[in-house]
Amino acid sequence: MKKFFENTRGNIAVTFAVALVPIVAAAGAAFDYTRLTQNKSIVQEVLDAATMATAVHYQQNGDKNDAESYGKDMFDAQCHLPVCSQVKKPSIKI
Repeated sequence: MKKFFENTRGNIAVTFAVALVPIVAAAGAAFDYTRLTQNKSIVQEVLDAATMATAVHYQQNGDKNDAESYGKDMFDAQCHLPVCSQVKKPSIKI
């Protein structure tokens, strides 16, 4: 038994196997976080564009309800990614 505990051959493989679990978990978490922030940025850009379009439409026509409806339609038309179907529809108010 003494020989078994004194043997140091193969320690690198064991260390690598133990260290691999948190490394893979950290890489997966980084990937998921990157996708999350990218999707959030895309939805924010689409919402910003729809808001600007609503303001311009309201300025040109002066009809509040029409402008709000136009803004919601613009959001739906521009946000065609799968993540947009998971987002609550915006409430654009003037």
